[in-house]
Amino acid sequence: MKTKLFLSVIALFFTQAYMLAQTHIWTGNGGDNDWFNSSNWNVASIPSVASDAVIPNGFMVEIETASAEANSIILEGVTTLTIDNNLTLASFLTIPAVSNINWLSGVISGGGTIDNDGLIQLESFDDKKLLNSTLNNYGAIYITNSNLIRLEQGVVINNYENATIDILSNGGMIQDDLGNTVNNYGTISKLDDGGGGGGSFYMIYDMNNYGTIDIAEGHQYLFLVTSANLHNTETGVMQGRGTYDITATFTNEGTYSPAGKNVVGTMDVINNFVFDSTSTLEIDIAGATAGEFDVLRVVGFPNLEGIIKINLQYTPEIGDEYGVITANDITSCNLADYVYTTYEGLEYTFIVFCNTTNVTLRMVEINLATTDFPSEEIEFYVQPNPTTENSQFVLPTEVIQQYPDAIIMVYNYLGQEIENITGVSELTHLNRSKLANGFYIAKLISGDTTLATTKFVK
Repeated sequence: MKTKLFLSVIALFFTQAYMLAQTHIWTGNGGDNDWFNSSNWNVASIPSVASDAVIPNGFMVEIETASAEANSIILEGVTTLTIDNNLTLASFLTIPAVSNINWLSGVISGGGTIDNDGLIQLESFDDKKLLNSTLNNYGAIYITNSNLIRLEQGVVINNYENATIDILSNGGMIQDDLGNTVNNYGTISKLDDGGGGGGSFYMIYDMNNYGTIDIAEGHQYLFLVTSANLHNTETGVMQGRGTYDITATFTNEGTYSPAGKNVVGTMDVINNFVFDSTSTLEIDIAGATAGEFDVLRVVGFPNLEGIIKINLQYTPEIGDEYGVITANDITSCNLADYVYTTYEGLEYTFIVFCNTTNVTLRMVEINLATTDFPSEEIEFYVQPNPTTENSQFVLPTEVIQQYPDAIIMVYNYLGQEIENITGVSELTHLNRSKLANGFYIAKLISGDTTLATTKFVK
């Protein structure tokens, strides 16, 4: 009797273990695409939260008539899973490179992880919610004809390098509670849906941008509410011809790039514009006429302390000017006095002019891009600076010994030669009587080689 009872217990244990680990393989024998038609599964039952569901190559499956559940879902080959109702996913969902998910409506929850190497398309105007889940995107996500996408209970979305999230719809992705995060290592773009006209997309969650955020002309991203954080990291780029409206708590260590690198355009930033000493503005210049160089328009009252980087696409002339930043009122401007860049073997020097409403670059000097004696190895400077009647050029004794023929050439901000000083010594007097008030550049030259460059102000 005891033996029979023991065997019954063992049989029950293995039956329950089998049920817990049961695999459901889609066969399509039910003659339709309905997840809830038990005839479509090899075990003639509908997957439970303990089931591992496998959908082989070539099938289309729809979750529509009720809420579905599974421990895991594996798509194989060219497969489409349409989600038009709630899905509880306890473990994982894998989407290979040639498969896709069409998410029309419903809540995806259960604490699982979605790994996408294929395509996830969010379409229809019905609300969608991702709850207590992780989405790792290695492929593509398209947001089309969408309304609100809600994040709740610690959602993490990782958009990895070379992956894309393309937003071709108005609407937004927002959090219903705090602690939901998007980490972007790839590209997130707000694009035109082909119908023309502009559009807005709300982004209310914590975002860490390590990759590229791009916005098309006539469109805008709205990073809203101070309880959400936007962090553009050192490798992050915010670019495009559209508008960034930022009221979130914003930290910027990365780059603004109007229109994108090597493309000319205008980009707008509204409200929180952060351009501190760790930030970079990348400016493309293809000509001196408006529309041929990048412009960053700020609707607000910025403090300017960052770095301006220039990408030349043509040969400028001395005196060419470029108004690269505009603003309602520039609260403070601590930009470098000069910006340098190279193009076709020459180095170009631009002086930076700040006033209350704009920043203008003026090209003032052209040099060979390389020297035999790097400037940073020579301590060549004017002391004191700004100049007084006692100001002198200072340089090391060993330089005079190595280059006894060295001269000092002084130029104004237009690149015009003002003075040629010979008989250079360790302390060479600066004659201020030939100089008007303004910025000047002094070059230490030996033969055809520029040994060092310094700048001073009278």
